[in-house]
Amino acid sequence: MIKQYLSNQFYKMKYKRAARAFNKALSHPYYLEESNFNEFMNEYGKIEAKPFQDYSVPAMELQANKRCDILMNKLDTNPACVLEIGPGAGYVLKEFKNRNVKNVFAVDIVDQLYQEVKDAGVELLLTSAENIAELKNESVDLIFSWGTLEHIPEPQKVLNECFRILRPGGKIYMEFGPLYYSPWGYHHQAILRLPYFHILFPEMLIHNLSKQKRPIDYIGYLPWVSGNPLEVYRKILKNIPCNCLVDTYKEGYDWYATDLIQQYPGVFKSKNVPFENFFVDSIKLGITKKFIKTM
Repeated sequence: MIKQYLSNQFYKMKYKRAARAFNKALSHPYYLEESNFNEFMNEYGKIEAKPFQDYSVPAMELQANKRCDILMNKLDTNPACVLEIGPGAGYVLKEFKNRNVKNVFAVDIVDQLYQEVKDAGVELLLTSAENIAELKNESVDLIFSWGTLEHIPEPQKVLNECFRILRPGGKIYMEFGPLYYSPWGYHHQAILRLPYFHILFPEMLIHNLSKQKRPIDYIGYLPWVSGNPLEVYRKILKNIPCNCLVDTYKEGYDWYATDLIQQYPGVFKSKNVPFENFFVDSIKLGITKKFIKTM
């Protein structure tokens, strides 16, 4: 506990120093010179670059079990219908089928479900989460997603559609991140373990480096991200309908790369977003749709 406390105090001190440098800086340059890139490669190129998550089937099954437990603990009764937005391979939904949930839906714009997930009875709706026309009003007990909302340009439209299809008493639960302006916001950790790479250098450098490191499948290592600032997600809280209640809202911080902000404050300030954007890397959001009594 004492060690953790001292560590937190150390990084809070660095956060304050970075904030002072940021506030005093001019909004220039927008990016570092490409010649600086070789220096960063010498320092960070030796660190193994790989996804933060283990995508082997056993690991996904274990994670699915844990996530399903988290979601079930938020419900008062067993759901009859659940929906995941951006399910990836779909193992969380498969776990719901294993737990005898009757109607299990996946919504995505591409089909990434593993065959065994489909064989288990998970139904894929190939459509935008902003307009799930296949589902009726107030027809779903639980809507959830992990690591999806940061990829969607207009998350408010997705929430509005969730409010439409959610039954009274139903739950929405979403965890998403890394957010765009946070250290790993471009989701490039499988290419180069350099925090804020997308803030410091032009996007084309990430593409070119990806071609070198992943010559066959590099496109798969350049996930499209929305570029939304933190304020877009905070605004969602102001647009919750009167028949819904926010029961979870938590922002996660990553402040371990503050040295880069202190060293290049003008580059960060040139992005024209509030300072906090560079540290809030994730959000947990939970919403319950209330029962409305009729007279």
